[in-house]
Amino acid sequence: MNNNNQNSRDEILEKIRCVTEKKEISKLNISEELNQSMKEKAKINYVSDLKLFLSKLKDVGATVSIISNTNELVKEVHQYVAKNQIKTTVTIPENSTLQDIDWNEADVTTQYDAESLIVSVTNASMGIEETGTLVLLSSPSSPTGMNFLPEHHLIVLNSTNIVKSMEDVWKLLRADKRELPRTINLITGPSRTADIEYEIEIGAHGPKKLHVIIINE
Repeated sequence: MNNNNQNSRDEILEKIRCVTEKKEISKLNISEELNQSMKEKAKINYVSDLKLFLSKLKDVGATVSIISNTNELVKEVHQYVAKNQIKTTVTIPENSTLQDIDWNEADVTTQYDAESLIVSVTNASMGIEETGTLVLLSSPSSPTGMNFLPEHHLIVLNSTNIVKSMEDVWKLLRADKRELPRTINLITGPSRTADIEYEIEIGAHGPKKLHVIIINE
């Protein structure tokens, strides 16, 4: 190949490279602008009236109670245990806000034992009005096993964290600068299946009973 041909080839490749780089930079800028625009336009739709959310929870087989502050949580858990004639230790997550509550020498432990877990009390990050779904994010203070292994699962949810739809959940998670958790659990009522002769079986793959305690301050 002579020098003229080589020079022409180099010039063509250089032009292609420049155009490609400009396009990539342009795409990057558009992407950044789009993300910023989406963040500015993203409005989280929170729930102001609990009625629909409560009805959805009951529709999917959950039981519900409403308390006015965390000081009433211990009493509510005691009442649930007594009503269901449960004679076992209640497990709460270690290093969670639930551990900061004064349980008044109640039979409560933070020692998570998967084989003997009967009753657990965990926190939900969000609730979804549209479906009565509860959103639980896994973390050292929120082990996933405590959501699916006990027979009785009690979930504590603040009424200010109830959103309209699943889209609002993802908006909130994307807006959070922290990394997404390893697992996001979406719980809608007690565990159930209709795999066997199309008959609903409660507690097939998880808790037989789901009780939601809403703190409505």
